[in-house]
Order: sequence, then structure tokens, then C-alpha cells
Amino acid sequence: MLFILLGLPHFQCSSKREFHQNIFPNAKNFDLRNEELIEIDNLVKLCIHENKDRLSMDNASYDRQYAAVVNQQNEKEVGVNCGWKEKYRLNEYKYRLIEANDGGDCYFRVKVNLNKHKYHSLSVNGEA
Repeated sequence: MLFILLGLPHFQCSSKREFHQNIFPNAKNFDLRNEELIEIDNLVKLCIHENKDRLSMDNASYDRQYAAVVNQQNEKEVGVNCGWKEKYRLNEYKYRLIEANDGGDCYFRVKVNLNKHKYHSLSVNGEA
């Protein structure tokens, strides 16, 4: 299951900025195309595979939230927020960016650069 939180005009974080600004400061959001969604999926799968020591679950175990932006270098980047399908309430995941302070590899974040065809900035939650 996939949820994309892009361009929601009424969604705000506590900082009163659009949520993508918390992930990519000074960037502008954009809508993803099918080909880009496929590439993001492939790069997240690669990230999980290459980081088996930190991510013990398989790709199908996670739902995702995407924040797609054009950064200051005019590159398309996507912040990918991953959460284990069993750990959250579905309605919350659809309408707000899920944040968890712990939970281990049930939650992780990674950024994907579509121009460079690479992932970076993997961050896996800690254990409580």
C-alpha cells in the first residue's frame, strides 16, 4: 500500500511550514509520474537490500509516504518515510507525516535523488 502526501494545501507542521520544507528546506514540491514512482520503489528496495544489517524486514513490510521536491540544485528529490504496516493507524498515515521516536527498523527514512538515480541519508529509528 502506498500513500503520497504531496501538495496538501492545508497540511502544516508545528513550524507552520509545508511538511516538505522540514525534509528539504528551500525546495518546491512537484507531482510524481508513474516512471518516477517505479524508480523510487526500486531504489528503496536496493536501500533495504544493501542495509540488511540495519533493516531486517523486506520491502513488502513497509508502507511509504513521499515528499517530492525540486531542490536548490534543480534536482528532483524525494523524501521517503517508511513505516511497518502493523505499527500505525491507517487513517493517520494517509493524512499526516508519521513520526516515531523509536521502534527500530519498523520506521526508517531515506532520500532519493531522481536525477542521480541514487538513494542517500538513510536514517533508521532507534530502539526504546
